[in-house]
Amino acid sequence: MATSPFNAKLFLTGGADGLIRMYNTQETEPCAIFEPAFGDYITGLQFSYTRPCVFAAITSSGHLFIYDLVANKQGPVEIRKYEGLEDDGSNVTVTSIFRQASRICFNPKQRNILCVGYFDGFVRVFKLRGTLVRPADLDHEKQVLAKYTDDGDLFEERKN
Repeated sequence: MATSPFNAKLFLTGGADGLIRMYNTQETEPCAIFEPAFGDYITGLQFSYTRPCVFAAITSSGHLFIYDLVANKQGPVEIRKYEGLEDDGSNVTVTSIFRQASRICFNPKQRNILCVGYFDGFVRVFKLRGTLVRPADLDHEKQVLAKYTDDGDLFEERKN
């Protein structure tokens, strides 16, 4: 589960059915459903700290899916497939249990960095392209995100 740092009413869930559901805290039904990878289950989710409409998901097959609701309301804008690597950089066949992604985190300080932890003991660090880090129009993004709340609140920033 992941809560939006930009809208206190929105959160994401994911599970064994492979679906990501976005909920408004005041509703019992999801306000949006995303299906990144048929047959995988969702093992982690997180919203971006810098872009209200960007979030990422990781799966049981080790894949990373990055969503940008401004660019695409349904599907991921970027997919990073798991690749197991030996210390010398050569590819290795990894048992599926070890390639499962277990943790995901946007870096709050170096905002173009996204880290994913895997059961194989590795943490992979991904560099995000600029459009996933810096909003072109922050007010527009807040309005897009607010459309997922029924009452139309434009912006209710969370205080941490």
